[in-house]
Formats: sequence, structure tokens, C-alpha cells
Amino acid sequence: MDFVRQIIEPDKLAGVIDIPEKLKRSRVEVIILPAIDDEELSNNEDKQNKEKYKALYENPIKVDKVKTFSRDELHER
Repeated sequence: MDFVRQIIEPDKLAGVIDIPEKLKRSRVEVIILPAIDDEELSNNEDKQNKEKYKALYENPIKVDKVKTFSRDELHER
């Protein structure tokens, strides 16, 4: 991922972003990262979830002493 990191005087940011008074008296570090919109973030999460499910499907977790239920047992009230 490309990014920019720079330490600058806060007066150079005047009018661009709001800076708390405490930070206006010292140099600040600015980090610029690419923005990810909601749709891209959602698609990325969907892809990660699919990969997790695929991995679990292909390599199921083995659990000892799992009781299986009949259909009737599952629907008992």
C-alpha cells in the first residue's frame, strides 16, 4: 500500500484540517493513506469471509465426542 508520512510545522496545515491548540505549538506528523470507500471495504470483508469458510470447509476442525441428533430429536420442544 502506498502512503506518505511527513513531519511538518502545523501552520502549513492551517485551513486544511482542524488542529487542537496543544498541537499548534509543536511540529506534527502527517500520515496520508488511501481512502477505502464503504463498497470496497464491504467487498474486501466478503472476500475474507469466503476465504475463511472455504478454509474451514476444506480443513474441518475435528472435535471428539460430538453427539449427533436424529431429525425427531432436533424438532422436539
